[in-house]
Amino acid sequence: MAGGTARPAGAAPDEEGTSRMTFDGDEQTPRATTLDSGLRVVCARRTRAPVVAILILYGAGSLRDPTGLSGLAHLAEHMMFRGSARFPDGAVDDITNRLGGVNNAVTTNDYAAYYFVFPKESWRVALDIEADRMTSCLLNEAAFATERNIAVEERQMVDDEPEAVLDEALQRIAFEKHPYGLPVVGLLADLERAGLSDLRRFYESWYTPGNAVLAVAGDVAPELVFEAANSSMATLAEAGRRGPSFEAPEPEPTQHAPRSVRIRRDSGIPRVSIGFRCPAALQADSPPLDLVSVILGTGRSSRLYSRLVASGGDVNDVSVDRMLQSHESLLTVTAELSEHGDLEACEDAVVDETRRLARSGPSSDELSKAKSLWRLERSLGCETSLGLAGHLAFWEFEDGWERGDQYEGAVLSATCDDVARVAATYLDPDVRNSAWMLPAG
Repeated sequence: MAGGTARPAGAAPDEEGTSRMTFDGDEQTPRATTLDSGLRVVCARRTRAPVVAILILYGAGSLRDPTGLSGLAHLAEHMMFRGSARFPDGAVDDITNRLGGVNNAVTTNDYAAYYFVFPKESWRVALDIEADRMTSCLLNEAAFATERNIAVEERQMVDDEPEAVLDEALQRIAFEKHPYGLPVVGLLADLERAGLSDLRRFYESWYTPGNAVLAVAGDVAPELVFEAANSSMATLAEAGRRGPSFEAPEPEPTQHAPRSVRIRRDSGIPRVSIGFRCPAALQADSPPLDLVSVILGTGRSSRLYSRLVASGGDVNDVSVDRMLQSHESLLTVTAELSEHGDLEACEDAVVDETRRLARSGPSSDELSKAKSLWRLERSLGCETSLGLAGHLAFWEFEDGWERGDQYEGAVLSATCDDVARVAATYLDPDVRNSAWMLPAG
């Protein structure tokens, strides 16, 4: 059963958290600076483990995909691992393994994030690698053809996963105009249409120091990080790659009626996913909506689990999920039913619970418990240095790392009336989006 705490969209997978949680008094307040190249750097020292996480976040998510070329941002992530003259194909993984570290990347709607975790003696190597591949990736036809084929295979694998198919269907009907309605992995026709020149333009436009945040967390002093980053990335200013300014897409038009889609699959397991459009991370109503998510779907005593699963009906599992994003996103309720479960009755029950929360709000005890659960999940997500780096990078790119602390304060100061108000405003069943997956036949 999934929980209900919102996740920053740019954080490393399952590693989001709050930047001010302390452990054994070893964590210092983050510090930030901006290099001459325009690269923003934020660092938090934490000495309890001899490791350092290095994460660079680019405003290069699928939101930047050109029209008709969905999946290009994700394909660019693949190409960033194909090497350069200094670090040939495979060298980054070889170096990482030799030094006893890990590295990976993730692309979301808003961002592309690349990260390393190294023993504290080796963290500078990550800066050299990132500085090099920001400007010197080898973009050749052979590598591009290989990676495009891999991306096509990933697209086909997603089509074989019922949960992913349901999620994509929900996004499509919720965002009919906004790019968030398109899958990050892209559409098959768009992937097959993409060429190397398209990818090169994307790379040269968005993989620039002025469109990136470098976040470092772990057993290293911020002064050393700033000095090393300035040294490793000094040539980036000379390259003058600042890229075009990003024109944010037009907001999704106001929704005036429910939308729904029905999908038939051979999986034999009925599923329903209901999405309510919610504000962006920086909007004032976003923090109390985190508590709405927790109250509805975190833990066995949550309202939806108690009603739909613990009651012994035909719902096997229910989850509530919300991802913090730069633009409007979804609060999603997903339920998996038994073979002969009643999807309509399940959706009706979800709607009834959202109406009840909007009408009466939570009790003071329920709100207090929700805040404790929210804070616990954030603390666990931030327990690793990588989780902290992902959190800092997301908020620094959005509006400065301090906004993460302000967000936490807004969640923990929300009242019962705040929760009821945002539930009534955003969980309006008359403008909900629902996707059903039914057994074939």
